[in-house]
Amino acid sequence: MRIDKLSNGDLTFFIFPDIKNLNKLLKKLDLAINFKKFFLLGISNLINFAKEEYKKITKRNLKHEIIIKWFENSKVIKTEIPSFTELYTYLLLEFLKTFSNIEEKGLNASLEEYTTELILFCDRIIKYAKEKIENNLILIKVENSLKTEQIYLEKKGKYYPQIISINISNLNRNNKAKMNFIPYLIYDDILDIFSYNKKLLHEGKQFPLDI
Repeated sequence: MRIDKLSNGDLTFFIFPDIKNLNKLLKKLDLAINFKKFFLLGISNLINFAKEEYKKITKRNLKHEIIIKWFENSKVIKTEIPSFTELYTYLLLEFLKTFSNIEEKGLNASLEEYTTELILFCDRIIKYAKEKIENNLILIKVENSLKTEQIYLEKKGKYYPQIISINISNLNRNNKAKMNFIPYLIYDDILDIFSYNKKLLHEGKQFPLDI
Protein backbone atom coordinates (compact mmCIF):
# COMPACT_ATOMS: atom_id res chain seq x y z
CA MET A 1 0.00 0.00 0.00
CA ARG A 2 2.92 2.35 -0.76
CA ILE A 3 0.83 5.14 -2.27
CA ASP A 4 3.86 7.45 -2.55
CA LYS A 5 5.22 5.13 -5.26
CA LEU A 6 1.94 5.40 -7.16
CA SER A 7 1.52 9.15 -6.69
CA ASN A 8 5.08 9.74 -7.94
CA GLY A 9 4.59 7.56 -11.01
CA ASP A 10 7.33 5.27 -9.66
CA LEU A 11 7.11 1.46 -9.80
CA THR A 12 5.66 -1.14 -7.46
CA PHE A 13 6.66 -4.79 -7.45
CA PHE A 14 3.49 -6.90 -7.61
CA ILE A 15 3.72 -10.12 -5.62
CA PHE A 16 1.93 -13.06 -7.21
CA PRO A 17 1.01 -16.29 -5.44
CA ASP A 18 1.79 -19.85 -6.48
CA ILE A 19 -1.14 -20.40 -8.88
CA LYS A 20 -0.41 -24.11 -9.26
CA ASN A 21 -0.64 -24.63 -5.50
CA LEU A 22 -3.85 -22.60 -5.30
CA ASN A 23 -5.45 -24.52 -8.14
CA LYS A 24 -4.80 -27.82 -6.33
CA LEU A 25 -6.74 -26.60 -3.31
CA LEU A 26 -9.49 -25.04 -5.43
CA LYS A 27 -10.01 -28.37 -7.17
CA LYS A 28 -10.10 -30.20 -3.84
CA LEU A 29 -12.63 -27.73 -2.39
CA ASP A 30 -14.65 -27.59 -5.62
CA LEU A 31 -14.15 -23.82 -5.87
CA ALA A 32 -13.02 -21.57 -8.72
CA ILE A 33 -11.34 -18.16 -8.97
CA ASN A 34 -11.16 -15.85 -11.95
CA PHE A 35 -7.52 -14.87 -11.30
CA LYS A 36 -7.49 -12.08 -13.89
CA LYS A 37 -10.48 -10.42 -12.26
CA PHE A 38 -9.00 -11.06 -8.79
CA PHE A 39 -5.69 -9.30 -9.57
CA LEU A 40 -7.35 -6.42 -11.45
CA LEU A 41 -9.68 -5.87 -8.50
CA GLY A 42 -6.69 -5.73 -6.15
CA ILE A 43 -4.92 -3.16 -8.33
CA SER A 44 -8.12 -1.10 -8.67
CA ASN A 45 -8.54 -1.09 -4.89
CA LEU A 46 -4.97 0.15 -4.46
CA ILE A 47 -5.49 2.93 -7.01
CA ASN A 48 -8.77 4.05 -5.42
CA PHE A 49 -7.16 4.00 -1.96
CA ALA A 50 -4.24 6.08 -3.29
CA LYS A 51 -6.64 8.60 -4.86
CA GLU A 52 -8.48 9.08 -1.55
CA GLU A 53 -5.31 9.42 0.54
CA TYR A 54 -3.65 11.72 -2.01
CA LYS A 55 -6.64 14.06 -1.97
CA LYS A 56 -6.72 14.10 1.85
CA ILE A 57 -3.03 15.06 2.00
CA THR A 58 -2.70 17.45 -0.98
CA LYS A 59 -6.30 18.64 -1.47
CA ARG A 60 -5.79 17.83 -5.15
CA ASN A 61 -6.83 14.97 -7.43
CA LEU A 62 -4.24 12.38 -8.42
CA LYS A 63 -3.68 12.82 -12.16
CA HIS A 64 -4.71 9.99 -14.45
CA GLU A 65 -1.43 10.34 -16.38
CA ILE A 66 0.59 9.62 -13.22
CA ILE A 67 -1.45 6.49 -12.48
CA ILE A 68 -0.87 5.24 -16.04
CA LYS A 69 2.87 5.97 -15.74
CA TRP A 70 3.02 4.04 -12.43
CA PHE A 71 1.23 1.03 -13.90
CA GLU A 72 3.33 1.00 -17.08
CA ASN A 73 6.53 1.13 -14.99
CA SER A 74 5.29 -1.60 -12.64
CA LYS A 75 4.05 -4.17 -15.13
CA VAL A 76 7.38 -4.57 -16.95
CA ILE A 77 9.59 -5.41 -13.96
CA LYS A 78 10.43 -8.93 -12.89
CA THR A 79 12.19 -10.43 -9.90
CA GLU A 80 11.72 -13.35 -7.53
CA ILE A 81 11.24 -13.22 -3.78
CA PRO A 82 10.24 -16.82 -2.93
CA SER A 83 9.41 -15.99 0.71
CA PHE A 84 6.84 -13.38 -0.36
CA THR A 85 5.33 -15.76 -2.92
CA GLU A 86 4.97 -18.28 -0.10
CA LEU A 87 3.43 -15.65 2.21
CA TYR A 88 0.83 -14.51 -0.32
CA THR A 89 0.00 -18.12 -1.24
CA TYR A 90 -0.44 -19.04 2.42
CA LEU A 91 -2.80 -16.10 3.02
CA LEU A 92 -4.99 -17.14 0.10
CA LEU A 93 -4.91 -20.86 0.92
CA GLU A 94 -6.04 -20.20 4.49
CA PHE A 95 -8.75 -17.80 3.35
CA LEU A 96 -10.09 -20.37 0.86
CA LYS A 97 -10.15 -23.07 3.56
CA THR A 98 -12.04 -20.70 5.87
CA PHE A 99 -14.50 -19.76 3.13
CA SER A 100 -15.07 -23.43 2.30
CA ASN A 101 -15.69 -24.33 5.98
CA ILE A 102 -18.25 -21.53 6.31
CA GLU A 103 -20.01 -22.57 3.10
CA GLU A 104 -20.10 -26.27 4.02
CA LYS A 105 -21.54 -25.54 7.48
CA GLY A 106 -24.08 -23.10 6.03
CA LEU A 107 -23.04 -20.37 8.46
CA ASN A 108 -24.08 -16.74 8.20
CA ALA A 109 -22.64 -13.60 9.77
CA SER A 110 -25.14 -13.59 12.64
CA LEU A 111 -23.90 -16.92 14.05
CA GLU A 112 -21.21 -17.18 16.72
CA GLU A 113 -19.58 -20.12 14.89
CA TYR A 114 -19.11 -17.88 11.83
CA THR A 115 -17.10 -15.44 13.92
CA THR A 116 -15.14 -18.33 15.43
CA GLU A 117 -14.09 -19.49 11.95
CA LEU A 118 -12.79 -15.99 11.14
CA ILE A 119 -10.93 -15.75 14.46
CA LEU A 120 -9.28 -19.12 13.78
CA PHE A 121 -8.28 -17.82 10.34
CA CYS A 122 -6.68 -14.76 11.99
CA ASP A 123 -4.92 -17.02 14.52
CA ARG A 124 -3.30 -19.07 11.75
CA ILE A 125 -2.00 -15.97 9.96
CA ILE A 126 -0.76 -14.45 13.23
CA LYS A 127 1.11 -17.65 14.07
CA TYR A 128 2.63 -17.79 10.58
CA ALA A 129 3.83 -14.15 10.70
CA LYS A 130 5.29 -14.59 14.21
CA GLU A 131 7.18 -17.69 13.13
CA LYS A 132 8.63 -15.88 10.11
CA ILE A 133 9.77 -12.97 12.27
CA GLU A 134 11.26 -15.27 14.91
CA ASN A 135 12.98 -17.34 12.22
CA ASN A 136 14.58 -14.08 11.00
CA LEU A 137 15.28 -15.32 7.48
CA ILE A 138 13.99 -14.44 4.04
CA LEU A 139 14.64 -16.31 0.82
CA ILE A 140 15.47 -14.25 -2.27
CA LYS A 141 16.73 -15.14 -5.73
CA VAL A 142 20.06 -13.76 -6.90
CA GLU A 143 20.80 -14.50 -10.55
CA ASN A 144 19.80 -18.20 -10.70
CA SER A 145 20.62 -19.06 -7.11
CA LEU A 146 18.56 -18.93 -3.93
CA LYS A 147 19.99 -16.90 -1.06
CA THR A 148 18.88 -16.37 2.54
CA GLU A 149 19.09 -13.00 4.26
CA GLN A 150 18.35 -11.93 7.82
CA ILE A 151 15.32 -9.66 8.07
CA TYR A 152 16.63 -7.83 11.16
CA LEU A 153 19.61 -7.50 13.49
CA GLU A 154 19.11 -7.66 17.24
CA LYS A 155 21.30 -5.60 19.57
CA LYS A 156 20.67 -5.15 23.29
CA GLY A 157 17.03 -6.18 22.97
CA LYS A 158 16.33 -3.81 20.09
CA TYR A 159 15.47 -4.84 16.53
CA TYR A 160 17.00 -3.16 13.50
CA PRO A 161 15.20 -4.08 10.25
CA GLN A 162 17.52 -4.95 7.39
CA ILE A 163 17.28 -3.25 4.00
CA ILE A 164 17.56 -5.97 1.35
CA SER A 165 18.77 -5.20 -2.17
CA ILE A 166 17.61 -7.30 -5.14
CA ASN A 167 18.03 -7.23 -8.90
CA ILE A 168 15.01 -6.10 -10.90
CA SER A 169 14.75 -6.94 -14.60
CA ASN A 170 13.04 -4.45 -16.90
CA LEU A 171 11.40 -6.55 -19.62
CA ASN A 172 11.02 -3.59 -21.99
CA ARG A 173 14.56 -2.27 -21.78
CA ASN A 174 16.17 -5.67 -21.29
CA ASN A 175 18.33 -4.36 -18.44
CA LYS A 176 18.65 -4.76 -14.67
CA ALA A 177 18.59 -2.38 -11.74
CA LYS A 178 18.78 -2.60 -7.95
CA MET A 179 15.69 -2.23 -5.78
CA ASN A 180 15.59 -2.08 -1.98
CA PHE A 181 12.89 -3.34 0.36
CA ILE A 182 12.46 -3.99 4.09
CA PRO A 183 11.00 -7.50 4.61
CA TYR A 184 10.54 -7.05 8.36
CA LEU A 185 7.92 -4.36 7.73
CA ILE A 186 5.90 -6.72 5.51
CA TYR A 187 5.67 -9.46 8.14
CA ASP A 188 5.11 -6.94 10.93
CA ASP A 189 2.26 -5.31 8.97
CA ILE A 190 0.60 -8.69 8.40
CA LEU A 191 0.91 -9.42 12.12
CA ASP A 192 -0.61 -6.04 13.07
CA ILE A 193 -3.46 -6.29 10.56
CA PHE A 194 -4.63 -9.74 11.61
CA SER A 195 -4.16 -9.02 15.32
CA TYR A 196 -6.37 -5.95 14.86
CA ASN A 197 -8.94 -7.93 12.86
CA LYS A 198 -9.04 -10.56 15.60
CA LYS A 199 -9.57 -7.83 18.22
CA LEU A 200 -12.51 -6.40 16.25
CA LEU A 201 -14.05 -9.85 15.86
CA HIS A 202 -13.77 -10.52 19.60
CA GLU A 203 -15.38 -7.17 20.34
CA GLY A 204 -18.20 -7.85 17.88
CA LYS A 205 -17.38 -4.74 15.83
CA GLN A 206 -17.15 -6.53 12.49
CA PHE A 207 -20.84 -7.30 11.88
CA PRO A 208 -22.38 -7.71 9.46
CA LEU A 209 -19.41 -9.23 7.64
CA ASP A 210 -19.92 -11.38 4.56
CA ILE A 211 -16.75 -12.92 3.16
